[in-house]
Amino acid sequence: FEPEPEKYSSELVIEDKAGNIDTTTLEVNKPIKREGWKIYQLSYDTKYGKYSRTSIIELVNDPWLILVYIGIFMVIAGSIHIFWVGRKVKQ
Repeated sequence: FEPEPEKYSSELVIEDKAGNIDTTTLEVNKPIKREGWKIYQLSYDTKYGKYSRTSIIELVNDPWLILVYIGIFMVIAGSIHIFWVGRKVKQ
């Protein structure tokens, strides 16, 4: 049985399109947001454990996310509207 690490993180040097350089620490479940992208720490080279020099990261860009949130809000608003208006019986 091999013990799991309590936490793992990576030191990243990020350069944007304008040439600005930022050094930051990336941790599991704490993504970094840069220019519309989210950078996630997924894993590391488990063969070397805490001495691993390899990290597995994922970059996610979801331009449709705002529309998903708007859709969820519309469904909630519509449900509330039907709940209040639907109680009134029209003749």
